[in-house]
Amino acid sequence: MKLHWLQTTVVSVMTICTHNASAATVRYVNVNNANPAPPFTTWATAATAIQDAVDAAVAGDEIQVTNGVYQTGGRVVYGAMTNRVAVTTAVTVRSVNGPAVTVIQGYRVPGTTNGDSAIRCVYLADGAALLGFTLTNGTTRSVGDAIREQSGGGVWCEFISAVVSNCVLSGNSAAYGGGGAANGVLNNCTLSANSASSEGGGARFSTLNNCSLIGNSAYNGGGAAFGNSSNCTFTANLAYEGGGTYRVTGDNCTLNGNSTTYSGGGASGGVLSNCILSTNSAFTFGGGARSSTLNNCTLIGNLASYGGGTHLGTLNNCKLAFNSATYGGGASSATLNNCVVGTNSASSTGGGAYMGTLNTSTVIGNSASIEGGGAYSAKLSSCTVSTNSAGVGGGASLGTLTNCTLNGNTASVAGGASDATLNSCVLNGNSASTRGGGSYYGTLNNCTLNGNSAAIEGGGAYYGALNNCLLLGNSAHGGFGGGGTYYGTLNNCVLIGNSASSYGGGANAGTLNNCTLTGNTATYGGGARSSALNNCILYYNDAPNDANYTGTLNYCCTTPLPSSGIGNITNAPLFVNLPIGNLRLQSNSPCINSGRNGYASAGLDMDGNSRIVGGTVDIGAYEFQSPQSLISYAWLQQYGFPPDGSLDYTDLDGDHLNNWQEWRSGTDPTNALSALRLLAPASGSPGVIVRWESVSDRTYFLERGTNLGAQPPLLPLSSNILGQTGVTTYFDTNAIGAGPFFYRVGIQE
Repeated sequence: MKLHWLQTTVVSVMTICTHNASAATVRYVNVNNANPAPPFTTWATAATAIQDAVDAAVAGDEIQVTNGVYQTGGRVVYGAMTNRVAVTTAVTVRSVNGPAVTVIQGYRVPGTTNGDSAIRCVYLADGAALLGFTLTNGTTRSVGDAIREQSGGGVWCEFISAVVSNCVLSGNSAAYGGGGAANGVLNNCTLSANSASSEGGGARFSTLNNCSLIGNSAYNGGGAAFGNSSNCTFTANLAYEGGGTYRVTGDNCTLNGNSTTYSGGGASGGVLSNCILSTNSAFTFGGGARSSTLNNCTLIGNLASYGGGTHLGTLNNCKLAFNSATYGGGASSATLNNCVVGTNSASSTGGGAYMGTLNTSTVIGNSASIEGGGAYSAKLSSCTVSTNSAGVGGGASLGTLTNCTLNGNTASVAGGASDATLNSCVLNGNSASTRGGGSYYGTLNNCTLNGNSAAIEGGGAYYGALNNCLLLGNSAHGGFGGGGTYYGTLNNCVLIGNSASSYGGGANAGTLNNCTLTGNTATYGGGARSSALNNCILYYNDAPNDANYTGTLNYCCTTPLPSSGIGNITNAPLFVNLPIGNLRLQSNSPCINSGRNGYASAGLDMDGNSRIVGGTVDIGAYEFQSPQSLISYAWLQQYGFPPDGSLDYTDLDGDHLNNWQEWRSGTDPTNALSALRLLAPASGSPGVIVRWESVSDRTYFLERGTNLGAQPPLLPLSSNILGQTGVTTYFDTNAIGAGPFFYRVGIQE
């Protein structure tokens, strides 16, 4: 038993010794050593070529290299590509005193750079590491395997686990990709003046950590192509596309002063997060970036023809400032979410953005020489567009804006927006030195225009279509005026407190349907001048000449009573609370049911409620939602009838027409001789002359039949017959023969 125990102990000791014998070996290299001797485990016997020490090493060994330029020898790995140093096992090659004094130099073919005689600096196998060297003058073959033989002029890393740290890769080139490096992980390295014919002048498919890439060049990705980068700087790199990076994923990087002859001065493609892209330039598209996804990035001082900051791509929570372009100083054709786009400029159109989509972003202080200071032909949602300027469209030109605020923008024409579609937007304090302080042409839906001004015409809006909009406190200072609007078509709008020094405090020379104009002022036509107004309220406006209106009015509530037009009333409109601007109708307002449906636009009223309630549209912008009577309240009040509906179907004068029918016919409900009725026909030659009692402000239809037992007994004969005062006549030339002929006349809306 005792011998067995001792034997076991011996075996254990032997095992420990075997383990110690397998510890990593350090091998040494000194280019100037006079007595090299394998296995190179002392400085006295150090190898003079790094490759000799690598060949003697096994996985896990470390090779220490002292000062010198290592530029002799070569090893072929894959095809015919020669490497100055080929590290084919998982060993670490480390310089003693760093890259400034320890150089591995490749070979470039005179006059052509790449060729069969080219020598790459270093090849690293999976798990190998290179620390503290300068790799220079390395090149690749121009033929053969494009991946292994034409990439990685400075270093080719077989897999991502190969590591290059604290190295300088300078003046290397690749016939395909990765002039400085291909693949692998590079830590704390500097890659400068490397080049590649295709991709990645500095690096291709590499992971870069805390690296500097300076003055590299390639067709795509002057600094780097593909791969990843973290805490890196890309400076003064050059490419056709992607001056700094091409399809690289980067975090906390700085891309500065890179350029392209086509697109993506700083970056093209890829995803960049928490990066700064500054003073990059592209000849055509995307000075800062093109087709990239940028998160929490800052783009400043970049330059391009299209998209000084960025072209295409998606930007989230980014800042774009002091970028410039011909089109889209900040961005062109890109999607921006929660971004700040400020103080960018365009020599043509779109100072902040040209085309593209902006969501919940701030567009501030941008400028365009021609059109669209904030945005041109873009789609904006929930954005703030403020203090931008342009020749036309200080805030925006063309495009669609939804739930946006346009504030304090300026232009020669269209301070706020030009030729744009605006939905539920607020235009506040914008100004134009000529026309259209808030808007010029365009279509505005459910918008508020407040305190905008124009030096000549259209303080709030010039031309265009406005639906369900509020125009408040806008002003025009000269020309033909139009404090609220000049020309244009307005439906269901409220114009209050607008002013013009000349004509039309509320509106001049426009068409207004179901609008309410009050508290507006001008020299001529305080409410509206030279306008066509239908179903409108014009009350409590002020002017030395024509306080409420001039123009053509139908079914309007105003004073004095217009000398022409039909259906107008002078009764006070009875607003709910005029002093605080509540212009909805009281329950006994004469404007209820007093408009004409044919003038009402489709859709909802100013409050977003049903536009026609009770069968007939109200006068003004707000529809009273619970009328008691179906008859015009103004008509009922004219005859002293209650508006509670109690007499709607009563025939008070005994002419067989109830009050609702009398109102529809335009006849007198207190006079039995005033009724809609057919008169005795007369013979024509040939045909029948049909006659009926009529009024001039109604349109009639006529039906005819020959057999009252037929189904239907009567068929349409004619419509849109304009009524005449007293009697209207229709000549039925087709009523030929003995008959009989039966006729019915009715009121047409």
